[in-house]
Amino acid sequence: MAISLKECKYPNYYSVCNYVKVEDGNFHEHIPKGSEGIYFLHALDSSGSPLPLSRLLGIDAEGILYIGTTKGRTLSERLADFRKTILPGYKGSGHIAGRKYNKLPLLQKAFPYNTLAFSFRICDNPPAEEDKEIESYMQKFGEKPPLNSM
Repeated sequence: MAISLKECKYPNYYSVCNYVKVEDGNFHEHIPKGSEGIYFLHALDSSGSPLPLSRLLGIDAEGILYIGTTKGRTLSERLADFRKTILPGYKGSGHIAGRKYNKLPLLQKAFPYNTLAFSFRICDNPPAEEDKEIESYMQKFGEKPPLNSM
């Protein structure tokens, strides 16, 4: 189920104003078929709002744990890769951020999979957009998102 935010800070983004829970088995229904783009992995609190995260130079109010790109695949495929890498009952290993998440039990305890959600933006040049988003994050917080930097 997509979780709508009351106020969107990113009006030009297709779906960054809605969160699609990682555990949502119907997540693909929230993503236009065949679309490519960039995506964000967020930590949410118990009310479904972003969990603020302390970063080197401030607080990330959006709770961003990872910024990724489709790199020639669809958003649905990349998000499925992540889900199959971290969710119980799957044995996938096709997503680097999922493998990093699985390596650290303390990370799993702090951010259980049922508190994780995706947002995404459809774009023409996903790798370039991912680079811009990561650079913007680094300029704001002095470091990359946690699962991008490990």
